Amino acid sequence: MRYAVRDPSAPEPMHIDPTHIYAVATGDIVGSTTLSTTDRPKLREVMRQAGDRIVELWPEDLPVAAALFAGDRWQIFTPHPGSLLRIAVYYRAALIASDLGIDTRMAIGIGTVDYIPEANIVEGEGPAFRRSGRTLDGMGKGGAMVVRAGDDPREPAWNGALRLLDALIRHQWTPSRARAVTGATRGLTQEQIGHLWAPSITQQSVADHLAEAEWKAIDDLLATWSRDWQ
Repeated sequence: MRYAVRDPSAPEPMHIDPTHIYAVATGDIVGSTTLSTTDRPKLREVMRQAGDRIVELWPEDLPVAAALFAGDRWQIFTPHPGSLLRIAVYYRAALIASDLGIDTRMAIGIGTVDYIPEANIVEGEGPAFRRSGRTLDGMGKGGAMVVRAGDDPREPAWNGALRLLDALIRHQWTPSRARAVTGATRGLTQEQIGHLWAPSITQQSVADHLAEAEWKAIDDLLATWSRDWQ
């Protein structure tokens, strides 16, 4: 009888609790194929920087790095579904605030997970991954935020809320408003947010950007999501 020998240099799979509820967000860049030949090489770097930043800011919620794949797709995984929407909104804001001014669609899958390699969440298996990936594949063109949670009764109401959030972001956010939101999502004061610009801007200017981005309403929504999916 022959036995497979595991490569000792291969990463161990993550420990997964088969009864735990996880969350996965998968997204792609809106209009990536229309980027200029000058901007297209910058796309992956902008996405990578935003992905690295969320891991730095939320290390307890993101046990593995954000993944980039298929040119313009990204994926994040968390064992804490209540934290996911705030992280995803930060990621979207960071892309809009970047020099490329790009936006993203995203599909959130909530459910159990069967398996995930330590260093490659793109190869993760289980309901949360399938719901996220297949939902993104089935989306039409344009901006969208969707959650799929199986037969969870909270799903329909949250999809209504996410449609409104998506419309607000697409129609209200400018790069400057999005930059202000990247600070607000991580709890910075308005004075601290002002230093995200070079040169710095005033606290009043930050307050104006946040008001025009409808940050108070968004923050309330993020808090409700956190309570609902904790």
